Amino acid sequence: MYCFIFCGCINVKTKLTEEELLWLPYQTGDTLIFKSTKNEMDTTYILERKIWYSTHAPLELHGKYNPQLGDIIYFNKNIFNADKKEHLITICKIDPMSDCTKLLSYYNTTFFNDDSIRVLREPLIINNEEYYDVLIFQKRTKIKTTNIEQLRLKPKQFFWSRKEGLVKYYTYTGECWELYYRSHLLPPVTDSTKAGAFH
Repeated sequence: MYCFIFCGCINVKTKLTEEELLWLPYQTGDTLIFKSTKNEMDTTYILERKIWYSTHAPLELHGKYNPQLGDIIYFNKNIFNADKKEHLITICKIDPMSDCTKLLSYYNTTFFNDDSIRVLREPLIINNEEYYDVLIFQKRTKIKTTNIEQLRLKPKQFFWSRKEGLVKYYTYTGECWELYYRSHLLPPVTDSTKAGAFH
């Protein structure tokens, strides 16, 4: 009887599959530079890639399973948050039998599983690079802010390559930003680069 009660309370850890971990295509120190249709440059730094388990009362929150999570955290001077940091993508394996949930966010626009998602059938060509693994995320809800500066930065449509991550997006003002350069090394911190934003 006691053994049954004890075993029934064991919190089993889930594990993200190799396929699901492909949703975390960045490494700590990666640098992403996007170029707009107005020839502006915007730089994003990947601060952290982490895979972890919930430690906050997992049994009470999640029942039998303790979900494994994966996070990509980035920094950009122009983010509307005070600390200029945001989760670019978070994935969560709630139980071993289900697919991981995915939450993508950029410039405080969050794309959930229930947002419109479709596979781009033709290759996406950006700077002579061809991407054959692109998913398009489209926001269904209307934006609340009327701040023009935020509207011209906040993505409404999101082009995500399973191999390279964010490669293109359209903002609420119709401006297009495309991946111009990706570096896998953290650049030296100087007065001009430590903020990591418009050049």
